Amino acid sequence: MRTKQLVFIVIGISMLLGCSNTDRQLPKGVFHKDVVWLPDGGYEYSEAFAQGFHEVVHFDLDGYQIAQGDDVVLQSIGQRLKQSPQLKVYIDGYTCELGGVAYNVALGYKRAKEVARYLIAQGAQPSQLILLSYGKEKPVDSGHSEQARQKNRRVEVNLVLLS
Repeated sequence: MRTKQLVFIVIGISMLLGCSNTDRQLPKGVFHKDVVWLPDGGYEYSEAFAQGFHEVVHFDLDGYQIAQGDDVVLQSIGQRLKQSPQLKVYIDGYTCELGGVAYNVALGYKRAKEVARYLIAQGAQPSQLILLSYGKEKPVDSGHSEQARQKNRRVEVNLVLLS
């Protein structure tokens, strides 16, 4: 009888110690399902979490309409923001090298604003969205071909980690 009690006590203590991950502190807006715990007690973001919040949407020359296909990516982000109102995202608008500085900054902002409008329609709150326009600054491809320009006509949606 005493051996059974001792076994239950040892099992109980082991279970309590084994569940200590739930007591670890994460930054506000980050959930246990979003991280992988490391042996040293630290954590790193899971691949799914990181990939879920760095998305790129491309646009036509001088355009700011969301193309079919990109809407699926934005629906997913919008739903995630709706479910986690403490999360925020940067919505960064970019253009290709063609055109003047003022025109491109305005166009980059129109692109970011259109993505924001779409995310709000999916349930995100305006307070979760931070819009920026870089115009033709910060190209992902510094080439001068049409292929390079297509890569640069984009909006990037990135998660902001809150602490």
